Amino acid sequence: MDDFLDFLGIDKNSVSIYPLGDGHINDTYRINAPSGLYVIQRISKSIDIDAIEFNYDLYSRAFKNSLLKYPVWKELGRNRYHYTDSNGYNWRLYPYIDGDIPSYPLSNESLYACGQGLAELHNIFDTISEFPHAAYPHLHDINYYYMRYLDILSDQGNDFSLRNPEIENLISERIGNYTDSAYYTLDCVAIIHGDTKIANMLFDNKKVTAFLDMDTLMMGSRIEDIADCVRSCCIHDGCFDGISAKVLTEGYKSIYKKKAYDVDNYLSYALNKICFELALRYYTDYLSGNKVFKEKYPGYHFDRTISLLKKW
Repeated sequence: MDDFLDFLGIDKNSVSIYPLGDGHINDTYRINAPSGLYVIQRISKSIDIDAIEFNYDLYSRAFKNSLLKYPVWKELGRNRYHYTDSNGYNWRLYPYIDGDIPSYPLSNESLYACGQGLAELHNIFDTISEFPHAAYPHLHDINYYYMRYLDILSDQGNDFSLRNPEIENLISERIGNYTDSAYYTLDCVAIIHGDTKIANMLFDNKKVTAFLDMDTLMMGSRIEDIADCVRSCCIHDGCFDGISAKVLTEGYKSIYKKKAYDVDNYLSYALNKICFELALRYYTDYLSGNKVFKEKYPGYHFDRTISLLKKW
């Protein structure tokens, strides 16, 4: 970070820096500087910087006519927003966006507002005429993650004492349910956020006022985008709350401008697919030494795998 602060002309002794959020991939910090509050992010080397800068230009134009806020990156050069440090990490800066993340469990009012906010985001995306670039190659590509998992199992250099037969049996039994994308229809494949967890939304006065972490912008299933939001809001202590999910999706349908997707019939399938995909990724991380998701404590990846393999 010191390299980046020097590049920005910020004296590190004149600022206060605090870790921000619980992101699984990037490192994010709030910086209190004499000129104001900012967010600094160190971007994972796995992310295609050119792709996220291309996508930023797409969605930042679309947001101009909306009241929803989003991170407005500081331009660091001619149409460039990232600084590369001596270790090859990319950094960026944007003004801190004030807002609240509601506490769990969310009230019905917050759930309804959450669905409305996501619908408004999708309305904004519907004004974009170009296709976004894939900054996270293979995101939500369950066939890719399954093949990576099989490669890890066949790699004799890995520690096979970590393998869990129960988990691997569940993966073998269920993978066929999610490799067929026949449930996708042309009217539900569009530009999506790609990571619609509640931590990426900010609320003010009981409404969603901002969306964060737009690096996952991609073409994908709108129903999966809704399901990912439901996953973060409507599963409490390992139990799925279908009533809460219904409130959230009703909020979504009240705002979305185009024909409503068949959320009611496909939400359960999409939710289980999202959870299975994440379980596969966490278990692959657990078995391999190459952790994509941060390890919050010893055994974290294994615990997440178990919790995500439940069926809702």
